[in-house]
Amino acid sequence: MDGYEAEFAAFDSASAAAMSAGEQAGAVDLRASMSQAKAGMPGSMSANTIGMLADSWAYQRVSWQQSARGYAEGLGISKREYQNSDQAAAESFSGYGR
Repeated sequence: MDGYEAEFAAFDSASAAAMSAGEQAGAVDLRASMSQAKAGMPGSMSANTIGMLADSWAYQRVSWQQSARGYAEGLGISKREYQNSDQAAAESFSGYGR
């Protein structure tokens, strides 16, 4: 095909990379790091707020993981839509010019 053409392998690669990034982020235990940090600062003002920071980081990690998964799924949907569109276009032109 001449002209514009979707690179379907690129959709697969990008989708896999996004899914992997989300899975890797999901495996990071940010609360454990914050517990260790709090233990290292007994009596400090920061030690009192470290729990809130741990909660915020945990929420952001889950949110980011869900966004990465959604992005990966969206790439898969886009790929299928491009493939369907290309197929429909090819079918609509079959028989012309023969």
